[in-house]
Amino acid sequence: MNNKIIYLLKNSEQEIEMLKKSLELLRINFIPNNNYPVYVFYNEDIDNSVFSSIEDFSGLKINPYKISFETEEYSKNINDSIDEYITVEGVPKKFSIGYRHMCRFYSYGMYNLDILKGTDYYLRLDCDSYITSKVDNNIFEIMESNSYVYGYNKITTDNPVVCKNLWEISKEYSLENKTLKTPIDEIKKYNLYYTNFEIAKFDWFENSGYKNYFKFIDEYNGIYKYRWGDHIIKYLGVEMFLEDNKKYWFNIPYRHGNIFNL
Repeated sequence: MNNKIIYLLKNSEQEIEMLKKSLELLRINFIPNNNYPVYVFYNEDIDNSVFSSIEDFSGLKINPYKISFETEEYSKNINDSIDEYITVEGVPKKFSIGYRHMCRFYSYGMYNLDILKGTDYYLRLDCDSYITSKVDNNIFEIMESNSYVYGYNKITTDNPVVCKNLWEISKEYSLENKTLKTPIDEIKKYNLYYTNFEIAKFDWFENSGYKNYFKFIDEYNGIYKYRWGDHIIKYLGVEMFLEDNKKYWFNIPYRHGNIFNL
């Protein structure tokens, strides 16, 4: 099987240090039963010595791969017109252009990368994703042997103020596409998959209705204007197009940042 573990790295000291720890725990607790190549995507210039230091600390070989967030839909001219930071009423933090690029990359952009073409299953982790104790099973084999398409660790909810118009636009799409597995009105509003741990069948996002759904909502540029997150977009798309028996909840020892899986 052509399976991969993927990260997206920002060129900051904090992100690099978090990635080192994430990879060290991955090597100790996960790789023994899930020995698949690790790809670290990045879009800023990062010296090779940084990747060497990451490997030295974690004891794990990585495959760094530089990407561009410019796409056919989001050329440099369009990106230049997007504010570097946005604020959303009721939310104290600002959202950087890099954060919103990340949301769009994980919502759909990653499925266009040539280096990932032919991937069977991928596990996406964040730099602050920590597998805190031994995982005894091969979770990729669990996915494959049961023909699961989407695996997750947690469902939670998003703040409505960063989902502005997403529900209404998705409802418009739902009304125009009667063949959905689940119409939008039957999906719990503001639910999201905690996509900092996401294992999924790669080609499903290209070969299902998810692709057309994303293209439809992407026309409204809500990721960049309002901070629509990849987690809620994935939840809506997966719920609309994927049968329940193709989803699987993984109860593994996992922590993201300071949020624990209890």
